Amino acid sequence: MRTVVCIVVLNLLLVAHILAQHTPSQPSPNVPAASGSSTQSTPDEGEQVFRRNCSRCHKAPEAIPPSIAGTVALHMRIRAGLSDRDYQRLLVFLNAR
Repeated sequence: MRTVVCIVVLNLLLVAHILAQHTPSQPSPNVPAASGSSTQSTPDEGEQVFRRNCSRCHKAPEAIPPSIAGTVALHMRIRAGLSDRDYQRLLVFLNAR
């Protein structure tokens, strides 16, 4: 069991490293263009992302340590195919809980 957990953690770290190095040359078509409004995400926007993409399989966490919020959001970005904007919104939501 420990071996499986270690393999999963190492794979998540590898994916995080690869995604951190990836810088798209063109904006993603899934990311809405910034308007005159603030580009800061709110926890409510992140909650909508969670409900749309994550709640089919997961309950909203009561509290999640900020140290693992990035890993959780990255997992959902990969598994649910979240856009960069939705990924950022989900991070804000997870860190606000």
